[in-house]
Amino acid sequence: MKKAIFVSSLLLSGLVSASAFASPTVRFSGVCANGDFDASGIEIGYSNLNLDLDESNGKIASAECTITTTLPARHGFRITASDFKLQADALVSDPNGLASVFVNHRFNGQDLNGVSAITRKDGPLRAQQLTIGATGCDKPVELRTVVKVKAKNAIVLQQDALARVVSYKLQYVQCP
Repeated sequence: MKKAIFVSSLLLSGLVSASAFASPTVRFSGVCANGDFDASGIEIGYSNLNLDLDESNGKIASAECTITTTLPARHGFRITASDFKLQADALVSDPNGLASVFVNHRFNGQDLNGVSAITRKDGPLRAQQLTIGATGCDKPVELRTVVKVKAKNAIVLQQDALARVVSYKLQYVQCP
């Protein structure tokens, strides 16, 4: 009997935290103007960002995408943003080639240090940042993310990468 009560209380607490997650609004601009997002649980994933590049003529190709995510305040809660991930694959066809991704975040008007990944050979490109920010109690969050992708004598596959990951964890945490 105690096991059943413990399990049902775990399920109930999971439902309470999942229900505390309000629907975000997301705006896309730049090459990802037709982007899409999926908010399930505490993770928001972004897709259709149009960040794939193919540059094999010795020039530098680039693409820039801006994603603005707004999450409303909930009474008695603060919002934390963490665990940003961007994954892509690079195919570098020349010893002088390179592929790179750079990500910069702005959390409620405050710019954070950016993260980048650069390679001169075939392989994965991963930009990850574990801590982004936290609001005060009863405050909304506006999270602006700028993603820049560059390729020279290389192919960068972000949308077609096996992982296809661009995501954040956004969470409501009860105020003390």
